[in-house]
Amino acid sequence: MSRSSTERFVEHFVASNELLQDELDGHRECFVHLINGTLANGVAESYLRTLANFHLDDTILSMAVDVVRDHMIPFHVDESLTTVDVCGTGGDGQNTFNISTTTFFVLAGAGFHVVKHGNRGVTSSSGSSDVLQELGIPVVASLETLHKIFDEVGSVFLFAPSFHPVLKHVVPIRASLGIRTIFNVMGPLLNPANPTHQLVGAYDEQAAQTMAKTLHRRGVEATVFHHLDGYDEWVPFGRGSCYRTAPQQAQVIKSERSYKEFHVPQASEKDLHGGSIKENAHILRQILQNEAEAPKIDTVCMNTAMAIQTIHPDTSLQEAMERARHSIASGAALTVLESMIKVSHVDS
Repeated sequence: MSRSSTERFVEHFVASNELLQDELDGHRECFVHLINGTLANGVAESYLRTLANFHLDDTILSMAVDVVRDHMIPFHVDESLTTVDVCGTGGDGQNTFNISTTTFFVLAGAGFHVVKHGNRGVTSSSGSSDVLQELGIPVVASLETLHKIFDEVGSVFLFAPSFHPVLKHVVPIRASLGIRTIFNVMGPLLNPANPTHQLVGAYDEQAAQTMAKTLHRRGVEATVFHHLDGYDEWVPFGRGSCYRTAPQQAQVIKSERSYKEFHVPQASEKDLHGGSIKENAHILRQILQNEAEAPKIDTVCMNTAMAIQTIHPDTSLQEAMERARHSIASGAALTVLESMIKVSHVDS
C-alpha cells in the first residue's frame, strides 16, 4: 500500500471509528509507514489517537509488535540460558520511584540472568535509562560492550532506541499527543534479547490481558499483572490481577493476589513516591544498601518474588521473598550495580 493509499485508509478509519479485523492489512501498512517515518505527523497522530479510543486488541497488538520486531537489531544470548525481563508499561501516573529498575538488580543479585529492556521517561519524568545513567551506567553502548557486561556480570540493560532505531520517528508524535498509545504497551514486548521469561506490569487490566495473549502467541513464559489501585507494579497494599502464560498452556490463566500473600506490612501510596532522576537514583542505591524505608524494600522484594515465581512456578511465594531479601541483605544486588558500573567504563 502506498503512502497516499495508507493516508486514505487512515481517513476512513478515523471517520468510521470502527476497528475491523478484516482491515488488519491496512493497519499493518499504517505501522510500516509510521515507523519508517513516511506517514505525515498529522496523519500519524490522527491514527494513533483514534486507535487509542478502542479497547486494546491482541490481534492488532501482535501485528504491530511483529512489524517493529522485523526491524529491530537483535541482542543474541545463548539459547540454553534462562533469561528474564522485568518491566512495566509506564503511564500509570503514580509517581513511584523506579521499582522495576531496582528489581532488575535484586533479581540479578539472586542469581538470575536479567536482560532488562527500557527507555528514557516518556510518560514519566524518570525512566529506567535516566536513573541508570545517573548511577554511572552509560546506557548508550556498543553491542561489544553490552555483551561484555552480560558475559562478566550475568545481566545487562538494553536501551530501547539502540535496538529499535526506526522508532525514532514515533518519539515526537507520542510527545505531541501526550496520551497513552499502543506504544506504551508495545515496549515490554520488544525486548531484542528474546528473554525466555517476563514479568510485565500494565497500567490497566485490559492492557494486561491483551499483553498476556500476545506473549502467549509468542511462546513466552510470563506473568502480566495490573494492581487494581492503578499501579503497573506490585505494591504493599490492595490486590492485583495476574495473567499467566506458558507454552504448555492452551490459554492464558487469570488469578488474583493480595499483598497479604507476600507477608509484608500494609503501606501507603506516599511511602512509594519518587522524585527527580537524581532522587530516584538515590532511592535505588539506598534500597540496594538495605538502608531505605521498609515499604520501598518490601515493594522491590515483592516484584522480585513474582519474577522468581514466573521462572520457577513451584517455588513458594515465601521462599521467593526470602531469596529477594537475601539478595539485598547479602550485598549481592549492590555488587551487581557496582560491577556493571565498573565493566561499563573499562574501555571508555
